[in-house]
Amino acid sequence: MNAKLEIMNVNVHASFSISEKLQELTQQKIDKLNTFYDRITTVDVYFKDGANRELPEKDKTVEIKMDVPGQILFSEGHGDSYEKALAVSADKMRKLLLKFKEQISTF
Repeated sequence: MNAKLEIMNVNVHASFSISEKLQELTQQKIDKLNTFYDRITTVDVYFKDGANRELPEKDKTVEIKMDVPGQILFSEGHGDSYEKALAVSADKMRKLLLKFKEQISTF
């Protein structure tokens, strides 16, 4: 395993039991994000049910909070399943990471 991945701390939060498949998918998504920026220190992933009152058909929510040196990045995704919400949130986080990396490289 890559040494950079070993220093990243990933925490999953949910008020219900998460399946092994969903845990593995979450880890894969976070590992993929680490390829875009390798100085991620801590990642908190929150699984919420019924958090989207505006779109009840997309009531599964996944929030990703990521600590990088000097900054906290946050993304949120909604879907009709946690897998879809995770994909949306991870894609938003990927865009945030690329933007953040671009900003720090201009200084």
